[in-house]
Amino acid sequence: MLARLLPRALCRFLHYEPEAGGAVHGYDRTMKARRFAALNVPHLWLVDPDARRIECHRREGADYRLVVSADAPDTLAHPDFPVLAIPLAPLWE
Repeated sequence: MLARLLPRALCRFLHYEPEAGGAVHGYDRTMKARRFAALNVPHLWLVDPDARRIECHRREGADYRLVVSADAPDTLAHPDFPVLAIPLAPLWE
């Protein structure tokens, strides 16, 4: 029997719908986030290309709580992944 493997972190790019007037973040931040929390995914990272921002959320119960966010050109450092440092400027060059 195969064990079910869950990701330690999941990264979502926020989607945009120009016909809806721009960013449509609500679905990713609510419905999809609830689904990932129900699957016990411990970390959800949301990437906002227009804002050049990454938000890192940690699952707490049935929801996610923002732990850290960073905007380009800053470097993202997450307290749960102390050896990880992501310089954001190169992502949007």
